[in-house]
Amino acid sequence: MQSRTQWKSSLPSSFCFSPSRAVHAQRRAILMLALGLVFITVGVLGYFLHVLVPSMPLPVASGPTSVTSFDSG
Repeated sequence: MQSRTQWKSSLPSSFCFSPSRAVHAQRRAILMLALGLVFITVGVLGYFLHVLVPSMPLPVASGPTSVTSFDSG
């Protein structure tokens, strides 16, 4: 197991800042990935539910998947 100083020195210099600075610096990428994951999940699962139950319109099929997507965190 590495000691704390060896572990710290193996990280890039951008990780030596406080976590809030790192999150703030990457806020756009984090937001885009999070929203992209939600939209892709809603789209794929909504379409799958629509194929499973053809009488259900696509917007109605997307409703339960959006609740699942936002509740999983």
